[in-house]
Amino acid sequence: AAVLALKLRYAGGNELVTQDWGAVLQRAGDLSRWGMIARKLLMNLCLMAATPGVSLAPIGVAPLLAAGLALCGVRAEGTDRRALTAGALTLGATLAGYVGVYVATPHALEWHLDTSLGRLVQHLWPATIFLCFMAIRPPGESASLSPGAGGVQADAGVTCRSPGGRA
Repeated sequence: AAVLALKLRYAGGNELVTQDWGAVLQRAGDLSRWGMIARKLLMNLCLMAATPGVSLAPIGVAPLLAAGLALCGVRAEGTDRRALTAGALTLGATLAGYVGVYVATPHALEWHLDTSLGRLVQHLWPATIFLCFMAIRPPGESASLSPGAGGVQADAGVTCRSPGGRA
């Protein structure tokens, strides 16, 4: 509340919130603007971490994470599902906020994207990697579990003990 009071009282408005909202709506209806944002965003996501000195793979890490999720599958049962959903919604809302700023910006869109999008994607990157590793099913763990003697046995032969159970 104190920060909001200081911001409203002493900080001047910025070009994003003090601009003519009719112009914002006009920019929001411009499909070429949305296309440029989508292209640049996709390029930044796919080539993430493929920059000199940071590169972990020549094609970027994002496609490798996607391949890992596709090959190993997603663990989305019970508590895992709620945590994954909360994480994905948080990342999605943040990304939607970034896109909203780009749609509304009064600056030259290409300049704005080229000078800030890479940095903003990097803000989301640690949480994205964490969410992917949280979601990926460990190798050898099958999605189908069958009841074992006193516990649950995965198809890979791993037996998990149930409380008070023997196996």
